[in-house]
Amino acid sequence: MKNQSEDRSKYIDCSDDDDVFVEKPQVQDEYGCVAYMPVQPSSDVLASQEENRLKLIDIFNSTEENINDNVINIMNTCYYLQRKNIHKENELSIIFERWPYFHHYQLIVKHADQLLGKDVSAIWMSSMNKLSKPINCWLKNVEIASEINKAKKKVSQPDEEKKYVRKMLRIAQKYSNTLKNDEPYHTVTLGLIVKFMKENLNFLYIITNEELADEELLEEIPVVNPVLTIRGRDLHNDDNVYNVVINKKTMIHVPSFTEGILTTFLCYYVFGFVYPPPIEGTLEAIQR
Repeated sequence: MKNQSEDRSKYIDCSDDDDVFVEKPQVQDEYGCVAYMPVQPSSDVLASQEENRLKLIDIFNSTEENINDNVINIMNTCYYLQRKNIHKENELSIIFERWPYFHHYQLIVKHADQLLGKDVSAIWMSSMNKLSKPINCWLKNVEIASEINKAKKKVSQPDEEKKYVRKMLRIAQKYSNTLKNDEPYHTVTLGLIVKFMKENLNFLYIITNEELADEELLEEIPVVNPVLTIRGRDLHNDDNVYNVVINKKTMIHVPSFTEGILTTFLCYYVFGFVYPPPIEGTLEAIQR
């Protein structure tokens, strides 16, 4: 993957003239964003948004980063200024300094709601509930068919590859029975898609030592694209700690695997990253 500035360059207007960015707003970009370049508000509204941005920093620094309806509402009213900063600033760390509540996944999702013109969280959960089991069943059948074909051709297969999908689904079934929900099936689906695509799972999520401190975690990240980190023993453990890490230094707090994958994916939209080739097929599948 290219470095951060190169990845985001095609989405950034580097002109010194602020009006260049807003005079002819682009209603929809190539990824289907309906508010990619919003119309510039009046100078009074713009000044109010800047005041609110500074107010948010004060709240963030004085309330231990708590999220509440007031914070969400203020962030929503500052959407134009957020987009302007994202377009014009190459360094992601500076964007997070200006908008520290982006460290919380809820505000990434809320921003994406406006960017895409839809309730992305509701659509994501609906899709996972509807598609996870059918996808898993299809991948299981593909695996069985492949094994039969290889057996006919007398092609050997590494032990770790044998019945891989079925092993993952049995583990998911075990946890699903214990938890009384389908979350474990959602969790394994993305990994199985990555394997089917023959792509690199480390570009989507990474399981690390549950005892790692934040600073140690950042040192463990092998990629610079948005990636979900899971501090825990396995995908399904209740005690797992989840973060989305970008560029090996910016962290976004997320409460679960499902919301973590959603946030990871939305970061490509919100911050204008291109899909890295080692995970491009999987991200394209999620996009659709």
